[in-house]
Amino acid sequence: MDKNRKEAIDFFVKFANMNLNELNPGDKAKLLVESEEYLFFKASSVDDLFLSASTDQADVSKVFTAPQEDMDLFSRKMKWAFKPRPNKDSAEYWSMLFHLQVVIKDMLSNFAIKDSPFEFLFLGFVGWESGKKVFFPLSVDQDDYLNFKISYLLSDGPPRATVHICPAPKCNKIFINTSLRKKTFCSPRCMWRFNTAERRKGLKKKDPKKYRAYLDKQRELMARKYEKNIHTEHPKAKVAKHTRKTRRTEPRVNRTGLPDEG
Repeated sequence: MDKNRKEAIDFFVKFANMNLNELNPGDKAKLLVESEEYLFFKASSVDDLFLSASTDQADVSKVFTAPQEDMDLFSRKMKWAFKPRPNKDSAEYWSMLFHLQVVIKDMLSNFAIKDSPFEFLFLGFVGWESGKKVFFPLSVDQDDYLNFKISYLLSDGPPRATVHICPAPKCNKIFINTSLRKKTFCSPRCMWRFNTAERRKGLKKKDPKKYRAYLDKQRELMARKYEKNIHTEHPKAKVAKHTRKTRRTEPRVNRTGLPDEG
């Protein structure tokens, strides 16, 4: 897979899975730089955009060109793309990132369900420059542009990248499979967690007694691990052992000495 394409795909997946409210200063600064690179047009005008299509800026004769009527149409349709954006340090820019994250997450989730990321519902100019495909989508707004861009990145193979949602408990992260191998989970850790949970469900249904014995064993192992971790940092610390709470069988009694109705 092309390096630039993979880096772009990785950004959109990472951005969709981010918790924007809990970014440290370093990650926040990195996101502001990358957002400028992947979420918006780099050119400030139609002429600049078509000029940037050249893969060899040193040779002016190789600059990608289009008929004037096509450029006029593009200019009218894409006015939103060339409007000045808010300052990257402003609350307005940050609010824009929150909105775009929701848009991208919804797009990728829909692609995961459909298993077909690209639908030819977009108009644009297609050309070739120095052996490299150049595409300028005609988008009505920023959301529409990202829809095309992500679809184009996922489909412009081989191999075609597929979108998945990790089925592991408490994960549900979006991930991309760019290989020819089947991939169900976002990581080996999630695969292990999912398989363990499934085994527990099967054991609970098949043999409740063994399931309770298994849980007791797991609690014992976790208690030992906790005690070991505490003693590693504080060798002389005493670790209190907690007894397992039992479910209340007697009715609650209020201050009057009478059982509660609830």
